[in-house]
Amino acid sequence: MVFMLMNTAKKEPTSTSSAVLHIIWDWIVDYGKSFLGEYAEEAMPFLTTVFIFILTSNWIGDLFGTVFEALDIPFRTPTANISVTAGLAIGMLLWIHSWFIRHFGVKKYLKIYFAPMWWMFPLNILEHLTRVVSLSLRLYGNVSGEHLVVAILALLAPFALPVPMIALSLFTGFIQAYIFFTLGLVYLGAMIEEGGAHNE
Repeated sequence: MVFMLMNTAKKEPTSTSSAVLHIIWDWIVDYGKSFLGEYAEEAMPFLTTVFIFILTSNWIGDLFGTVFEALDIPFRTPTANISVTAGLAIGMLLWIHSWFIRHFGVKKYLKIYFAPMWWMFPLNILEHLTRVVSLSLRLYGNVSGEHLVVAILALLAPFALPVPMIALSLFTGFIQAYIFFTLGLVYLGAMIEEGGAHNE
């Protein structure tokens, strides 16, 4: 889907739909440039793919969770599973670090861990490790908490609340995907800045 969006955006719009896709992709890249500068266009396909995956995972639970429960089929929103969110966080951070090394080399990469002073090395390592914990727990906690609140309210007012609560769940599902996506941009942008890449 993302690569279709990219390919369409690179061509001159020939229809209303292609013009809309062109506008959407330009907006995504412009948003990325506020964090990554000239590197945004290359980095955005992966980050946008992660955003779509998380959004889809969140919305699957919101839209179909009640149906599965009514049919007594065990079902859990993928992003309400700590193993899934931890995997997403680890994958995101591995991609960010490998992207930086591929573009700027090992020397600039190691420089990040010894800045601003060499004795900051353990703290810098800890900072990058805590990002994995932060990303995974934030997504897991927010999605799980939101589903728990919706379930409780549905029990209290089963006939009055389902539609508004599903709408609220869809909105919060979008917000959680957006936050994860934006934090990926922030972390990559911070590495580029710390590595001095913007000063080249």
